Amino acid sequence: MDLAYRNNLWAACAATRSHYTDDGFIDFRSWLVSRGKEVYMNALNDPDTLADIDIPEGSADFEKYGYVACYAYAKK
Repeated sequence: MDLAYRNNLWAACAATRSHYTDDGFIDFRSWLVSRGKEVYMNALNDPDTLADIDIPEGSADFEKYGYVACYAYAKK
């Protein structure tokens, strides 16, 4: 997720009308990671590739995905 902390991806996040805040951008990056390696790497190389994905307005977030490791650790 740290690699995706970039201005051009923040602009892509804003273009999806999902978030405009720091916390919202974290949720957007969680969503981006959850899409898989190909989507993630393509977006890092060229954020415009996200235009090829059907993203309903305001839905490019996945807050709970950011807590998966914490939940798994707590269960263990």
